[in-house]
Amino acid sequence: MKINQIIISLAALAIISCGTKQVEEEDMVPKISLQEKEEAVKLLEKNCYSCHAPDNSGPRLAPPMFAVKNHYLDEGTSEKEFVESITAYATNPSEDKSRMPGALNKFGLMPQSNFESDDVRKIAKYLYYGDIKHPNDCGNPDSGSDSTNYLEVGKDAAMQVKSVLGKNLFAAIESSSAEGAVEFCNHKAIELTDSVSVAMNIKVKRVSDKVRNPQNTANAEENLIIQTMKESISSGKKAAPQLIASEDKVTGYYPILTNGMCLQCHGEIIKDIEPLTLGKIGYLYPQDKATGYSENEVRGLFVVEMDVK
Repeated sequence: MKINQIIISLAALAIISCGTKQVEEEDMVPKISLQEKEEAVKLLEKNCYSCHAPDNSGPRLAPPMFAVKNHYLDEGTSEKEFVESITAYATNPSEDKSRMPGALNKFGLMPQSNFESDDVRKIAKYLYYGDIKHPNDCGNPDSGSDSTNYLEVGKDAAMQVKSVLGKNLFAAIESSSAEGAVEFCNHKAIELTDSVSVAMNIKVKRVSDKVRNPQNTANAEENLIIQTMKESISSGKKAAPQLIASEDKVTGYYPILTNGMCLQCHGEIIKDIEPLTLGKIGYLYPQDKATGYSENEVRGLFVVEMDVK
């Protein structure tokens, strides 16, 4: 009887030992390979760090990756859940997919980019398993608390242009009705925009996907941002400003939204635009496309180019 008990105990011990050994061996298997790490770091450096600066040595245009990881990774979050959440937002940014409301308020919605979903998944997997350092621990000197808030600087420039144009448009309408506003825009709008740019030492321009003046034609990148903002408005959300950075400059994109005054020249023909005003538009802008708007629609962008400081 005792011999049988000993045999059973030894067998059980052997089974437990084998199970423990298997768990230990599984734990020793790396969850992300060296090659995957290297690929992810290259992708981060190429696509992400110009905005999500990992340290304090450059402009802060978006939250650092340390903060992104902390907001998307809760206790119990699986690799799959983390990777899919990051990928869903990065490949098609929207407010409802973001888990960082503070970053949205400070930096705006991430611009739509042509990221390959497989590349984003590689980056997300690296963030999940990697030791992502806080910016203060990256070994770079702190740039201090006076680092430039480019979103606010650009917004200030855009609002300066909006204010100058708005005051002059209102005066033109008061003196000569909407026809006077069309005349003013034809002769003075770009000139006044340029004067604000010179005064603030920042390049500001207005662009649209439905232009009146061909000089305000949006390029492909600007058109994409306009469409993203239109989609936000149509889904009941705000059209958030956006920033895009390169090595030597930061470009801010701020929506131009229609209001009641705008519709006198940009609204629906007959319903909003008087016949004399429509005739003036046709005479000065034979190829005009900038009509048919309702209130609170995205009519274009203020584009503000700022040097990196």
